[in-house]
Amino acid sequence: MKKKMAVGALAMVSALGVGVTVLRHRPAARQVVHVSSYPLLDTPQEAARFTGNDLIFEARVIGRRNTRLTTVDAAKGGSPGAPPIEYTYTPVEVVVTGVHVGDVGLGDKITIRSLGGVVDGKEYIFEGVPPLEIYESGTELMLFTEYIIDVDGIAAATPNFVYVVEKDKTHSPVHPEQTATLDQLRSLIREAHPKP
Repeated sequence: MKKKMAVGALAMVSALGVGVTVLRHRPAARQVVHVSSYPLLDTPQEAARFTGNDLIFEARVIGRRNTRLTTVDAAKGGSPGAPPIEYTYTPVEVVVTGVHVGDVGLGDKITIRSLGGVVDGKEYIFEGVPPLEIYESGTELMLFTEYIIDVDGIAAATPNFVYVVEKDKTHSPVHPEQTATLDQLRSLIREAHPKP
C-alpha cells in the first residue's frame, strides 16, 4: 500500500500544526512554499473506511473561485499557546450527484477547500493534495470530506480524499495507480458505512 500525504480536518491541522518551508523562487519573484502534513493511506479501501470522513458524496465541478489566505487559531484546535496557522485554499464549487454518507442532498451546491494556490505572488503547495487543474468545470468526483464549516466567511468542506470519476472508473489524482471501478468504490463505501 502506498502512503499519501493528505490534509485532514482543519482542527487536526490546527492541533498538529504544519511545517512550512520556503524552498525556492520562481521567475517573476513568485515564492513557493511547500507545506507538509500528516500521512493518510490513499487506497480506495482506506479512503472508504477512514474515520475522519463525515461526508462521502459524488459531485460534478461547477467552477473555482480565487485562492484565499486565511488564518486558523491553533489554540482552538487543541494546541494552547501555539501561534495562529496561516494557510491558503481555493474554493471549488460542486453540485452533488450522489450521496453515500452524511447530511447532503442531491442537487445541493457545496464548496470544498482545495488546499494551496497563489496569493500575492506566493504559491502554496500542500503535499498530497490534488492539483487545482483537476477541478475543471464538468469533472466528476467522489469526495470524502469533513463536515461543512465556516472558518473565514465561506462554509466549505475540506476533502480527506478525492477520486476522479471517468465513466465507470475512478482514480486518485495524487497517486493515479490507486484505482477502482465506480461500482467497486461504491461497494467499499457501503461496506464501511452500512445503513441501519
